[in-house]
Amino acid sequence: MWEIKKENISFWKNEKTNINNENIKQTINTQLTQIKMSTLKKDIKYNPILQNLKKLEKNKNFKITNLKKWDILFNEWDIDNNLYFIVNWELGIEKYTTIEKKDTKELAILKKWDFLWEWSFIRTDDPKQVNIIAKTDTKLLKIDTKKDFKDFIKQEPELWLEILIKIIDTSNIRLLESNKRLTSILKMSDQIASIEEYDMKNIFNLIDSFQKIIWVDYIIFLEKNPIMKNYTTIKYDTRIKWKMQDTIIDLWDNILNIKDLKDNWIKLSKYNSIQSLKNWNEIIWFLVFWQNKNDFNDNEIKNIKPIANSLAWVIKQKQYIQDQINKEYSENI
Repeated sequence: MWEIKKENISFWKNEKTNINNENIKQTINTQLTQIKMSTLKKDIKYNPILQNLKKLEKNKNFKITNLKKWDILFNEWDIDNNLYFIVNWELGIEKYTTIEKKDTKELAILKKWDFLWEWSFIRTDDPKQVNIIAKTDTKLLKIDTKKDFKDFIKQEPELWLEILIKIIDTSNIRLLESNKRLTSILKMSDQIASIEEYDMKNIFNLIDSFQKIIWVDYIIFLEKNPIMKNYTTIKYDTRIKWKMQDTIIDLWDNILNIKDLKDNWIKLSKYNSIQSLKNWNEIIWFLVFWQNKNDFNDNEIKNIKPIANSLAWVIKQKQYIQDQINKEYSENI
């Protein structure tokens, strides 16, 4: 929020001014009130698109696009000069991971009232760097920043200013979250790089570090039984330092859920997030994150996923080394 103090206005205390001081005071107070009211509107929670949706839908410069589930909005290297607003449901942001463009990786999910390609009014005709795919049936509101944008600004200058402020706020939040995510990944990478031996002690150390990096109350690490797939074992709980756990959990449909833990009298916090860790395409491990005060938001989940994947890599290395040792032992018998 903006903070404007009267003492910062130089002519406020100017006793030599020939202008009537009472009029100045009244004018300034009116301006301050207007600024405070406009600042409230520019609060992050205020969404000018939501507040003016019907107005925008009727505006000739805006058009509605409806996508069915799995429809592609645009692909990498496509030219699309539209600024999009998601009216309902969600879109997935994906990027090709191979030259053949067969495999993709999901980078993020955009949900209701998110902006998409918000800087297209500055950089037109830039090829897209990602694929955008509808995760559900999705409704979008769009404006062509190359053809229709100037007309809209002339028609609705105040509304455009509010939209621009919202875009800047949203972009700043995304940038801060990206920086936070990169910082967390770098911290975890440093921890992994310092490991001299891939054993359970160091894995537990990493889980403890993970807890501090992402600021959760505690983490539970579980491993599926390699033979009996519907069972998993709690291997580590950050609330009980350095102690290997052996609590066996019966899984429902081979997938861990919070009810499985509650049924085994595991003391839990109010909010949780479960991350499945894979060895190739098979789920082998689970990390369960807990918080008492607030539920996990989308950005926190985004922060957790890449670090969880890096931890999975360490566990895979430990398992690979152990498999090699077992193989050598069996060959020497």
